[in-house]
Amino acid sequence: MILTFSNDIQAADGERRVISGKIAPYGEVGYTSAGAVVFERGSISIPDPTQIKLLMQHQTTQPVGRMMANSVQDS
Repeated sequence: MILTFSNDIQAADGERRVISGKIAPYGEVGYTSAGAVVFERGSISIPDPTQIKLLMQHQTTQPVGRMMANSVQDS
């Protein structure tokens, strides 16, 4: 199953063309294409972040970048 969801951009560097933001807050209700979900700590694994495409409006034909890195942060 592929889930799609949106979240706010928290920071942007226009010169370097880098954005950052929270993808999935742990332990909070989020709303996806499949309805309400809660992600628990450890439920998301990203072995190689550089293989994750960033898409325009979730359209696979409109990639706009790639993930550079990811981290797990406490709320």
